[in-house]
Amino acid sequence: PSNATAETPTTLNATEPPLIMPGSSSNPITPPSTSDMPFTNSASSQDESAASGIGTDPSVSSSTTVDEMSALINQLSSKVDELSSKVEVEIAKTNKLGKELDEVKEFVYSMGTGKKIVFVLGAQPGNSKSFKNITVADYYCQHYAEKAKLSGDFLAWISDAEHSPADRFTKSDVPYALVSGEIVAKDWNHLTTGDLLTPISLGAGGMDYSGETVEGTHTVWTHTNVDGTWTGSGCNDDSMGGTMVMAGDLSSVSSSWTIGIVSDCSENGFIYCFEQ
Repeated sequence: PSNATAETPTTLNATEPPLIMPGSSSNPITPPSTSDMPFTNSASSQDESAASGIGTDPSVSSSTTVDEMSALINQLSSKVDELSSKVEVEIAKTNKLGKELDEVKEFVYSMGTGKKIVFVLGAQPGNSKSFKNITVADYYCQHYAEKAKLSGDFLAWISDAEHSPADRFTKSDVPYALVSGEIVAKDWNHLTTGDLLTPISLGAGGMDYSGETVEGTHTVWTHTNVDGTWTGSGCNDDSMGGTMVMAGDLSSVSSSWTIGIVSDCSENGFIYCFEQ
């Protein structure tokens, strides 16, 4: 209608600050610092940094550590091999010295120091009066030893039911040797094991009976086992021809030296004599 009044537009107050939108160039948003964040886990951050290699020495890695350990193991292995070789050398030297010492002992013994003399008495029949008893055989051993200027007490290596070298001999811990110095056995234990180093074939005066046979044999009247005990039978002055007994073999270095052949008591045989 004609009498209507026109509305006048509202004018903003000039003193009211204008509305500023967030993020506008007039008021940029500044992100808060991590120190202002209440829920930041600094320890976890450090672990993550360490796992990723951030903040660590770039010259150290797991592969480098493995290589160093392998090199160290190789060095130790080489040292062990080196020491083992040295030990083997020392053992060889010790063994060599032991052999040289044995040779020196043999030489000393052969020069007449620390040994017991052994010799063989000339052949005679097994049923002769020499075997009436062991005392008679001992007498002959001592007699011929003194005749040859040998010192010491000598007994016959012969046994009967009551006596034997095992119970009446002095069991020597030094070698038994011929008058020439050759070693027969290293000691009593060696003597009674059966294996001699050389045959007992020399007489008290040095006569060599090794090439001599008595009635085609090298019979030695012993009536004695290799351990020095009685065999259970033997010849005496009552033994008749045809009585067979075990006897020793003059040429043997095995157990046959004392019990190795069968002989007739009417045959001739030698006698072993041992210094006590």
